Amino acid sequence: KKRGLDQNTIVVFTADHGEGFNEHELFEHGRSYYEELLHVPLIISGLGVSEGVVVDDPVSLIDLMGTLRGLLDLPAREGSPDDGFLKALTGHRYTSGPMYFDSASNLAGNDCRDALWNESFKLITHLTVAEVELYDLRNDPGERHNLAAVEAELARQMLASLQDFREMCAAQAEAIAGKGSSAAESVSAAEREKVLKKLKSLGYVN
Repeated sequence: KKRGLDQNTIVVFTADHGEGFNEHELFEHGRSYYEELLHVPLIISGLGVSEGVVVDDPVSLIDLMGTLRGLLDLPAREGSPDDGFLKALTGHRYTSGPMYFDSASNLAGNDCRDALWNESFKLITHLTVAEVELYDLRNDPGERHNLAAVEAELARQMLASLQDFREMCAAQAEAIAGKGSSAAESVSAAEREKVLKKLKSLGYVN
C-alpha cells in the first residue's frame, strides 16, 4: 500500500494440500482423499474482485490460472477453461461440475486409488478392495457416514464416471508420450529414472 501496488495487484492465498491429523486414522498428506487433505484455503483480493464475497460453491485450484487470466483480461490458453471461476468472484452463481482426484496411490502402504466429487457427494475408491466410500459432504462434512450401501445406484453411477475418466487419462497420457518420444530420446535412462524417483517421492507421479 505504501508503494501504491495494491491498486494494480491481485493477491492469492491458498495451499496445494491439507494435512491429516488422525481424523481418519491417518497422518500427513498424500495418503487419502478425505476433506482434511483436499479442502484447502483460497482467498483472493485485489483488482476486479468484489469485496466481501464468500463463495459457498466448491471451486478447484486447477481453474485458478484461468480465473487470474480472466481478472487480467488475458486470452485463455488453448484447451483450458476461459475464465475459471471468475463469475463466483463477482457474486454470481458458479457450478464447477465433477472434480476428479488421483495422486495418493503412489505411496507405499497406501490403499487409496482415486476419487470423484460431484455436487455434494464424493466417492472414494481403493486399490485392493472392491468396496467404495460415498459421503454426502453437505450433511456430513467430516465424512463419518459411508452411504455406499444406502445410495448404491448413485455409487454405481459415480464409479462408472470415474472409470470413464481413468480411460480418458490413459488415452491422453499415451498420446503425450508419443509426441514427446523424440525429445525423451535425448535424455539418458539414468536421468529419467532420477527425475521419476523425485516426482514419485513428492506425490506427483503414480
